[in-house]
Amino acid sequence: MKKKICFFSFLLPFLSMMAIFIGNGIYPFGDQSFMHSDMYHQYVPFLEEFVRKVRDSEPLYYSWRIGMGSNYLSLYGYYSASPFNWLMLLLPEKYLIEFMSYMVVFKIGLCGFTFSWLLTEKFHTNDLSVLFFSTFYAMSGFVAAYNWNVMWMDTLVLAPLIVLGLEKLVFEKKYSLYCITLGLCILSNYYLSIMVCIFLCLYFLVLVPNLFGSDGWKAFRARLLGAIGRFALFSLLAGGLASVLLIPEIAALHATEFSEFNFPEKINWYFSFFDVIARHATGVSRETGLDHWPNIFCSSAVFFLIPLYIVNRKIPLKEKLGRLVLCTFFIVSFSVNTLNFIWHGFNYPDSLPARQSFLYILLVLLTVGLGAALVMAYLSTGISPERNWVFAFFGLGAPFLFLGNLVMFLVWVIRWRWWALVPGLTLLAGIGHLGTLVQADIRKDYRKEEDAGAIAARRKDPSRLAVLTYNVHGFTYGQTRHEGYLRTVDSVAAYIRRLQPDVICFQEYETMQPSDVRRIDSLYRDWPYRAYNFVYGG
Repeated sequence: MKKKICFFSFLLPFLSMMAIFIGNGIYPFGDQSFMHSDMYHQYVPFLEEFVRKVRDSEPLYYSWRIGMGSNYLSLYGYYSASPFNWLMLLLPEKYLIEFMSYMVVFKIGLCGFTFSWLLTEKFHTNDLSVLFFSTFYAMSGFVAAYNWNVMWMDTLVLAPLIVLGLEKLVFEKKYSLYCITLGLCILSNYYLSIMVCIFLCLYFLVLVPNLFGSDGWKAFRARLLGAIGRFALFSLLAGGLASVLLIPEIAALHATEFSEFNFPEKINWYFSFFDVIARHATGVSRETGLDHWPNIFCSSAVFFLIPLYIVNRKIPLKEKLGRLVLCTFFIVSFSVNTLNFIWHGFNYPDSLPARQSFLYILLVLLTVGLGAALVMAYLSTGISPERNWVFAFFGLGAPFLFLGNLVMFLVWVIRWRWWALVPGLTLLAGIGHLGTLVQADIRKDYRKEEDAGAIAARRKDPSRLAVLTYNVHGFTYGQTRHEGYLRTVDSVAAYIRRLQPDVICFQEYETMQPSDVRRIDSLYRDWPYRAYNFVYGG
């Protein structure tokens, strides 16, 4: 099942991109070309030069066919080092443009595949919801804006595997996946790998609290030191695997303006925190110019799933807090010039802003994936999944959906837009059902219901009905001796008689010995009407 989920996670974004190509008449489905901006006058010529050098057995360190002579090894390290480019050697040179165009489609499909692999391995699930999240990643705002930067796409493909490898390195002491994928990432494109390495240092800090267990601080300290040692060792080893290109690249960069270090003297904010949050909304335009807007769209479902993640009690607070703090740090990084400077390798990007956005998208989708896991857990209650799980899914999310519609209604009313009719009518249609979804009364102390005065008042009121449900756990509660069992029966009986409910529901109602039936019958001698429903093994 896992292989099928990962395969379809590749196929869904792949076919979506193919549909886009067909719809836009990209060759051979029309006479249009996918070449865009630098892709046409830089990436294709550099790849063409690479193919010629390999076929003609020429050295890679210099080329006379680029300008009036150029250091080709540095160009190769940034633009053409993707291992996928070697596949071009199998095709005639006249198909180079088509190869580069459809390689983008193929890599977008691979993004879906690797992200689904991360989810299935991390959450141990083969649920179909993996398809949605993998597609959110593969078709994100970052991909929409920068897919034509083909040398960056390898990093997006490898990033989920690197994150999975880091978790296995920290918690399972397995190093091969992390070391190989990080080394391949640095080899494919050293520039975006700078951002990946910064992210890995931060994500490692997020993982550290999860090393703490019930065996105390001494064991935690030992695990922490071991994790730090493995992280440092195999990160350096990954860089060493890529050093065949990394060292010549560093030497070449020292001869350019990129080596100059001019840290910003003042801290400036480009836009507010909520302006960045709004970039998750549907319909936001992509940014590839000189403005600093990040392309972080990865489905507006994050507005619904992040709150679910926050309220999920099954996720430890230490894990939840770390991820949320890291997400917040990313958002601040998009807005503050100094952090933006650091993320981009201590240089400001020349257009194409917030190039670390894909890491934020990965983190957000990983986070909301945990929120979605809560929803899937809730499906086990209420309506049986064998009948229909859709109603349970939306029913549990109804309070958040109601709140989200209310917020959007207020936003559109403030902006005096007719779009307010959409959430407004939605709220109006469901207002009658709100009381069945939310019945919290934070001012009421339910313990007072057990007071003698409250019980007497309830018994005198014919309009009130008291229902008690009690899981008696076989009347054992850890008792192994028969005497302790009988004491438990007596204490349960005394409690029920004191509350005097009108209806009693028992679960796990069973006896230790047949002779105890009469004693248990004393529990409900004041309640003459009985109904039995026995379920075994349920």
